[in-house]
Amino acid sequence: MDINEYSSELKRFPEKILNKLEYHSNEYCCCQQDFVEILTYAKNVPMACIGGQIQYQFDDATCELYWKNYESAERKQNENWIDYCNRTVDECIKIFNVIISTVDFNEEAKNSFEYLKKKIEAGYDIEKNKMFMLYFDDSETDNYK
Repeated sequence: MDINEYSSELKRFPEKILNKLEYHSNEYCCCQQDFVEILTYAKNVPMACIGGQIQYQFDDATCELYWKNYESAERKQNENWIDYCNRTVDECIKIFNVIISTVDFNEEAKNSFEYLKKKIEAGYDIEKNKMFMLYFDDSETDNYK
């Protein structure tokens, strides 16, 4: 994807980070192994992470585990931009790590979506279709450059 096609906040990432992002259904996402690196880099921008949720993405379907989300708390009164950005990234990574370490994704997927249940029962490895949506806020970033 050409950098000009990225949303304004994602244009702040270097190419090595952008290459780890995917665009699906008008949203940006990444695979599990790139999640922490992408969010950690957001601190360098500085940019806040509002959060996101987990989706299984296929050409003919999207199955969102919206109840398995990693959302940061709203900005606190008098919280400066840098502290806000760092806190939101840390919160999202912490929640992500808890989800990854405690959720049986195949069971969750199978019990939540008939579409995924059929794929799993047919021997399809849905892991490669599991993506992590990411939403960022760069509304005050230019004030800190």
